Amino acid sequence: MEVLTAAEMGAADRRTAEDFGVPLETLMENAGQAVAGFCLRRYAAAERVVVLCGKGNNGGDGMVAARVLALAGVGVEVLLLGRKDEMRDEAAGALRRLRAEAPEVTIRQIVDEVDLAAAGDAIEQAELLIDAVVGTGFKPPLRGLAAGLREWVAKSVAPVVAIDLPSGWDADSVEQEAEGAYRADAVVTFTRPKRAHVFGHLTRGTFGPVVVAEIGSP
Repeated sequence: MEVLTAAEMGAADRRTAEDFGVPLETLMENAGQAVAGFCLRRYAAAERVVVLCGKGNNGGDGMVAARVLALAGVGVEVLLLGRKDEMRDEAAGALRRLRAEAPEVTIRQIVDEVDLAAAGDAIEQAELLIDAVVGTGFKPPLRGLAAGLREWVAKSVAPVVAIDLPSGWDADSVEQEAEGAYRADAVVTFTRPKRAHVFGHLTRGTFGPVVVAEIGSP
């Protein structure tokens, strides 16, 4: 089994685009599709899904998953940590496509503690949470609004599907536990597992699945 570091995963994505002509937008689309497909299979009864998105590529994957779920008839709300106009590149493209193809999806911007407190109701009412706050390239610890949102997730009774890793977990860690990371009941990562997927108990307390999805890297 091949296990990649975070840097090797980034290099694989770049080579996929530069050497093999697979656009990064396609990789993001395939990643989000894989997450949505997993949620539709494993949590088919969930009618209210809240997607927690950061401004980077992990958040872009979440935007794709939100669009696919909405088009499948699921009620979806997105909580974005930051402003829409702060998203860049492929993530911004995923946001634009979500707004164009699934305009019924509410995208709530969280830019301060007041917004964070107001978003608590959405999390409490969710039947499924998707964690797309930060991913493979993140180095702990979580700070600010991302840390505050973690506390709302901890209080929720809804299952949590993490995209790539539970937010706050270092992809290169070989520790079994990670203080300060979001809880997760399932993880969907891409292309190859990273060290944390092999050594870490990412779905603490639930022994849920850690799925590795192929997204088009040769």
